[in-house]
Amino acid sequence: MKQKINPNRMELLRLQQKIIMAQRGHKLLKDKLDGLVQNFLGLSKEYQSLLPPVENELSQVFTFSIIATGLLDKTVQDETLKTAKASLDVNVQQKNIMGVRVPLYSVSRSGDPMAYDKGSTPAELDETLFRFSDMLDRLVRLAQLNKTLELMASEIGEVRRRVNALEYVLIPELKSNERFIKMKLNELELSNRVTLFKIKDLVNQ
Repeated sequence: MKQKINPNRMELLRLQQKIIMAQRGHKLLKDKLDGLVQNFLGLSKEYQSLLPPVENELSQVFTFSIIATGLLDKTVQDETLKTAKASLDVNVQQKNIMGVRVPLYSVSRSGDPMAYDKGSTPAELDETLFRFSDMLDRLVRLAQLNKTLELMASEIGEVRRRVNALEYVLIPELKSNERFIKMKLNELELSNRVTLFKIKDLVNQ
């Protein structure tokens, strides 16, 4: 035994209460773990379906951007950037998934990024801005999913460690101590009975 145990009924009752509480905690944590894994798999499926097309589109956007930059005169490029006044804000909030606080991103836009003289700029610039604007919400969603999956994976690992600690360490140890006390109490009861029989025999002689 790792610790000294007093084999008495009070200690037995205390151990039995601990076992009940540990089993309840194990069930709650196991249910949470199952819920976390289900949510994780659902979000992971969405992430995996969203990632390839976005990566492909982003590669095309970079290609058009490189071509546009090469075709644009530096002076014209600077003037174009000054003319096309637009702003973009990403608002960050939080939501709760099975006890895990995960980010919730939303995009707010103002102005028109394509409000410039298209007669002095290559078509590749228009294509770059149009495509990037079109895929922006999906990029933000990917970022949100990526961070959410990272946080949920960490929580799943932590909850699984706690479930395993209860299932394979604490509860078996408590039950082992319970059996030890019951065995000692049975031995004590048997010893008392034998003593009583001996006393009875002595009295009857």
